[in-house]
Amino acid sequence: MLFCENNNLTSRKRCWLIIAVIVMLLSTTGCTEINRFLQEKVLGSPETLVYHQLDEAEQAMRDKRYEEAKRLYESILQTEQKASVIQEARYGLACIALLTASDLAQYRDGLQAMQAWAANSTRESISRDPRHLLPLLEKRVQTLEALHGCREANKECRKRNEDLRHKHNATLTKLRELRGERKELRQKIRELENLYNELLDTRKDL
Repeated sequence: MLFCENNNLTSRKRCWLIIAVIVMLLSTTGCTEINRFLQEKVLGSPETLVYHQLDEAEQAMRDKRYEEAKRLYESILQTEQKASVIQEARYGLACIALLTASDLAQYRDGLQAMQAWAANSTRESISRDPRHLLPLLEKRVQTLEALHGCREANKECRKRNEDLRHKHNATLTKLRELRGERKELRQKIRELENLYNELLDTRKDL
């Protein structure tokens, strides 16, 4: 600490006494210069803090730590910042919604968030980091590849079904032929039986 270079008890008491005096001055006189110094040098200005949060959120996005990035962007929306900062946070949240969507409903929500961001963006503030959407494009490519695989598999299934249908039709045709042959055999058997009966009757007459 600035006023506490020694670690003995007296130095610590002196340090806390100085801090208490500064706090009293701020509360009683509202010293603008001291307040500005503490805000900018010690605590950091709100503008500095929010840009630090934006940097952390962008790094989390690049590392695909989307939950952390979402938390940072949402905390920025809870503060009173200029429109460009709010729009940047909304853009980040829209990207996260699209990237983490696991079904059609969630993807539509992400698309609506992106459309809302675009509708509230001006020509000067429309530029954003396109690298945020690279994982989405990769995910889209993977989806298209999976869809292509499904189509190829479906094409193969259709081909197999067509082959089975031809075999089935050929089997039915063969079955009908066999039924016809069986009918002919039965007719010949009846004719042979009639002939045999006639022979028996002729033998009796002899």
